[in-house]
Amino acid sequence: MNVHNHYMKSGQALVVVLLILAVASAVGLSAISRSVNEISSSTTQDDSSQALSAAESGIEAILKDNLAGTSLSIGTSYPVGAGSYNIVSQTGVGGASYVVSDSLLSGESAVLFLKQPDPSGVFSISTAYTAGNFTVCWGTVGAASPLPALQVDLYYLSSTFLRATTGFDPVSGRTTNFSATTTVNSTCTGYAYQNIVSIPAGTPYLASFRMLYNTGVAHPIRAVAASGSFPNQGSVYEVQGQSGQTSRRVEVNQTHPTSLGIFDNALYSGSDI
Repeated sequence: MNVHNHYMKSGQALVVVLLILAVASAVGLSAISRSVNEISSSTTQDDSSQALSAAESGIEAILKDNLAGTSLSIGTSYPVGAGSYNIVSQTGVGGASYVVSDSLLSGESAVLFLKQPDPSGVFSISTAYTAGNFTVCWGTVGAASPLPALQVDLYYLSSTFLRATTGFDPVSGRTTNFSATTTVNSTCTGYAYQNIVSIPAGTPYLASFRMLYNTGVAHPIRAVAASGSFPNQGSVYEVQGQSGQTSRRVEVNQTHPTSLGIFDNALYSGSDI
């Protein structure tokens, strides 16, 4: 009986030891698996952060390159830091219908180029808008008062540089002496107001739009060509950053450089500054 009990106890001890080893192994494997997953997750996060940083570096390189009058190659991989970037695409913006601004408050301005400048802002490119007028659409349908009036300044060359100013106001009786707005048709679907802007004889360079009165609510502006298309207004760049097996993409819209609106009256006054 003593021998039998001895073997029984030995067998029980072995089972307990095996159970302990099994539990310890399971805990160890779980800890190792968790550590591997955390390392993998950390690596992925680091790669993602580095890929985004590389893509943003690519955007900065493009903007700097454009100011210098040179250009990076689309599809070429450029190393930066722990990763690299490449320019996936460059798409021109403009066309026959162009959103000049998504939102402008009173006193703010936005520009539509009627003659295309080069990337550094010099009007050295011959492409220009040739129609004698265009339609301007602006305002949010159903917006609360005060409703926006719109001032349009056209800069053009006719033996010398000149500025022609016109304006449109949906509210009669305000002291703007602007023209009344016309009925919105299919040309300006989705906008509150529209008018035709006539271009004086000569070579048009740009149109500057300034919102008035709408101090609390910003409003959009769109320009629609009477025929043909507006010149290129800028470019949309898509850049991909790469780090390890992770890639991130960044898109930026770069419009042509313009002067600040506060300089309009000074730079284009009728006398010396």
